[in-house]
Amino acid sequence: MTVKVALHGPDGAKVRFTQPCLVDTGYSGFLMVPSKHESHARSIGTKVVSSSGILAGNFPVETKVCYGTVDEIEGYIPQMPIEVVITFLGSGHGLIGRNLLSRWIAQFDGPRSLLTILEEYVS
Repeated sequence: MTVKVALHGPDGAKVRFTQPCLVDTGYSGFLMVPSKHESHARSIGTKVVSSSGILAGNFPVETKVCYGTVDEIEGYIPQMPIEVVITFLGSGHGLIGRNLLSRWIAQFDGPRSLLTILEEYVS
């Protein structure tokens, strides 16, 4: 599944990138993307801070995080860009976690690897 992400600099500068992602219901965060994207954030002055977390298997890890927005997920465009915490870690596919998934009412089709967003969740 493809996620379109925007990072915002303090002076209004913006950089966008597209990231292939997997849905990971075991990941409690918003969005994890490969470490290589951290350079995009730094290039426009986005504040990137150190953070720590626990990976599957109870392994501690140090990461970098920043704020950004999700503008589109696999063709679905939310009414407003979704503000998220972006975690920079690893390489390859990104991960869509539960904090981002909680923004919609969605249907999972595991055998077909399909996530269908039915509607935005309004609390």
